[in-house]
Amino acid sequence: MLHAIHFLNDSGEVIVEMFFQQKMSRSRLESYWNTFVHGLTSSEEPPSIVMHQDVIFAQVHKNYLYIVGTAQEEGSALVLLEELNLIVKVLTAYLIELSELTLRENFSLVCQLLQEIMDFGYPLTTELFALEELVPRPSLESKVRSLIESVPAAGGRPTAANPMGVGARQVLGSSGQVPWRDAATRHATNEILFDVVEYLDYVVDGDGQLSRALVRGEVLVNCKLSGMPDVVLRLDRLDVVDDIAFHRCVRQQRFDADRSVTFIPPDGKFTLLQYSVKPTLEFAAPSFYVTPQLAYSETGGRFNCMAGLRGGTGFSRPGSQQDAFGVAQQVRVKLLLPPHTTSINVTNCTSGSTSFDRKKSILTWVIGTVGSHSPSLGGDFVLDAAARAEAAASSAGPPAAASPTRNKRAETGGSTKSLLSSSCALVEFEIPNQNTSGLGVESVQVLNDIGKSYKGVKYMTRSGSFVVRTA
Repeated sequence: MLHAIHFLNDSGEVIVEMFFQQKMSRSRLESYWNTFVHGLTSSEEPPSIVMHQDVIFAQVHKNYLYIVGTAQEEGSALVLLEELNLIVKVLTAYLIELSELTLRENFSLVCQLLQEIMDFGYPLTTELFALEELVPRPSLESKVRSLIESVPAAGGRPTAANPMGVGARQVLGSSGQVPWRDAATRHATNEILFDVVEYLDYVVDGDGQLSRALVRGEVLVNCKLSGMPDVVLRLDRLDVVDDIAFHRCVRQQRFDADRSVTFIPPDGKFTLLQYSVKPTLEFAAPSFYVTPQLAYSETGGRFNCMAGLRGGTGFSRPGSQQDAFGVAQQVRVKLLLPPHTTSINVTNCTSGSTSFDRKKSILTWVIGTVGSHSPSLGGDFVLDAAARAEAAASSAGPPAAASPTRNKRAETGGSTKSLLSSSCALVEFEIPNQNTSGLGVESVQVLNDIGKSYKGVKYMTRSGSFVVRTA
């Protein structure tokens, strides 16, 4: 159960906060920030959940925002994190992009959504369909609709059957047997689209070989069907799946019986299922390579990075003819430079553009599409004089005593060192029409549909936690 939720920027400033139980002193939040978040380097992450001053703090990080939830009673840690992720998902659907600017511009909307989603710290209304009836999206259409529904009419006038005077769609949606869908839904384009998206959690060594390979995926649905359709989805190669989780609209007993996914879909976009592939399977490396290199000197060092095709066809669904589409798009390389890097000088960039985040010491190289050419990047970086002196002193003499803040992080596991270091690069990309595991859609059948419906399926492979180490 959440007692409060706080939205903070990367400087620790509170943008939006709401208390569902008794208020907590701001000093406790500031103490948590100074102990576990402030001063972290680019290779460190704050703890997802930790207890500090008899208060449980859980946080998720997105777009330089820290969404912090607090609780004063011990419970399931995953429940707290799931509640925070649910709030992030809803706000992203409303605001398109969750950032400090959009939170400030839509302050009242965010507060309304938090009041509708949570009730005394417990999740109450979580479906977008129901939330959109209570809190319209910030658009011209919603403003016109609110004006129309505000006119006294049979649908909005308090009656014996509707004493609160809410709209008819709200009454039907809340009292029906399918709370996530309205039977009066109508669309001019009668279609349902499926996106099978897989994410690669890879660690590639300096020789281009896979040191760690995990694949997870999800099936995204964009439903624009009218009425109350019943969809039957059949998947092939389910034997490669290690674990699977469904949206609550899926009939679990039917899936256990004949392995078919049957459901009455919510209107709009939603995640139908998520799965992880068996780790015992062998996966091929992507059809492109990235080779980051770092060399150090007394004042800083040099960085070099190259990208290009391996010369093969990459990977695709077994038995499919999709090799010709295996081109990596929207490739972005994040080179982790040493902490306290003050400046960089890019001397060679044959393709794309670069940007440098001094606070996190991350150099981002946006390549775009990796085709027949092999783009390269090179330059120099300079370290802070104080950091160079500290590094020289630590290498020459005994290690200095750790600060109380660092000791506190070490005791609680707060300053969790990730797999990343200054000799690694994070790679982001997507490959359309590709599928690593071979899991695919065999057939889609729509029952109880109004008119002829269109069914479409698309495949996509994206980077998850894709780490490339230097040679």
